[in-house]
Amino acid sequence: MLKSEKFYSKTNALKDTNFDFAGHVRTLVRNTELSRMQEKKSFKDGKKALEDAHADIDVMTCDTSIINQTLGNDAGQFIKDREEIIALKDEIATLLPIDNVTALCPTDRVHITLMANAIYKSVQLDIDIFDTEKGGVDISKAIQAYYSKGSIKDLKDALRPVFNKLIGSEGDYFYGIKTKKSDFTDKDLRNFLAPFGGSAKREQVKSKKDGVETITFKDFNYTDKSGNKKVQIAAFTTLCAVVLDNASKHDVIKPEEEKKEETK
Repeated sequence: MLKSEKFYSKTNALKDTNFDFAGHVRTLVRNTELSRMQEKKSFKDGKKALEDAHADIDVMTCDTSIINQTLGNDAGQFIKDREEIIALKDEIATLLPIDNVTALCPTDRVHITLMANAIYKSVQLDIDIFDTEKGGVDISKAIQAYYSKGSIKDLKDALRPVFNKLIGSEGDYFYGIKTKKSDFTDKDLRNFLAPFGGSAKREQVKSKKDGVETITFKDFNYTDKSGNKKVQIAAFTTLCAVVLDNASKHDVIKPEEEKKEETK
């Protein structure tokens, strides 16, 4: 569970100064933490073992002696997981409802998501934006082009419209933003690309013939993670969060009449 001092949010694109953006960010982070804890293997395995061993048990309130007796060496970790889940639920009960976040219009929800990502990396954009079967964009070829040719142009052309679609329009509480000079910097994109390369391994290909399994070893070589959707969305969320958090990397898109008022 993140310490409270980790929660710091800022924005220069807020339209409505009464909108509690920091409260929305905290709600999203804490709920994401809770979801991840509840899906943690040590907690799920312990919960199942307790429920299998004791009918009608409430694993969140049962005595620790039952946990120790049932789980043995795994009891300590389960108790620790349980304490963290209880603490998260207690805090979440004092925060804005998560429905307040999910009900935001797309632009506003992206702003909150990116501010939350700067605090807790597990908060990420919707992975569907890079799923071609769901209308998303294929950026794998642009990533491959960088590693084979060293060109960032294809990647800029692929990511620019995605960024603009996500956060380039005005929302209910936030103005849209655009990257400085209408593009990402080469430096930021090189950092974006870093998770896709660098590691090497020897791939193993398993095949079965007449009931006999055979393993073929390929050459030891650099791995290609260009098509990994999880890596794509994690890297892109961080890229967008960096652009949003740094005023030097973006421009706020305000209506012309407001710009004129500000210059009077």
